[in-house]
Amino acid sequence: MAPALSAELSSGKYVRGAATAPVTIVEFADYQCSHCAEQEPILNRLLSDYDARVRLVLHDYLGRPYSLELAQAARCAGEQGGFWAMHDFLFKHFDTVDTARLAEYASALGLDGEGLTACVKSGRYRKSIEADAALAQKAGVLGTPTFFVNGRQFVGTQTYAQLAAAVDEALASLQASGGASY
Repeated sequence: MAPALSAELSSGKYVRGAATAPVTIVEFADYQCSHCAEQEPILNRLLSDYDARVRLVLHDYLGRPYSLELAQAARCAGEQGGFWAMHDFLFKHFDTVDTARLAEYASALGLDGEGLTACVKSGRYRKSIEADAALAQKAGVLGTPTFFVNGRQFVGTQTYAQLAAAVDEALASLQASGGASY
């Protein structure tokens, strides 16, 4: 992968984990994707197990009827400090989420539901979400979930063992090339 594209993938706004982590997992996800929802506990475990050595960068992928609206809801929740809370909620309830109830969900998370609804209706995050979609296309992403571990692509559902092995390989590669030792 070209270094410029790898840097672009890794520079997302929605990040979990240490900013200085030597390994970056980039995820392209859709809040209506059952396989993406299944990946969440695995990603959270990786972040916990690898602590400061791994960070996760999330990018939206628009592949289903309400993808844009749900991605906007998460980003609008972010204006209130609740991006990850909404993200987690949407994935936990991916199979029952009703876009007409976004204000209710936001309120249940301690956010301003009316404010979130107004933000979603404004469409102010549409361009940045569409930029994620363009980045996905540029990176050869054809569906969700798709991951990049330090630039190496993994398509589809991954087990903990598969992603952990990719992280271990990335750490070993960095150490072999004279990078930080972990």
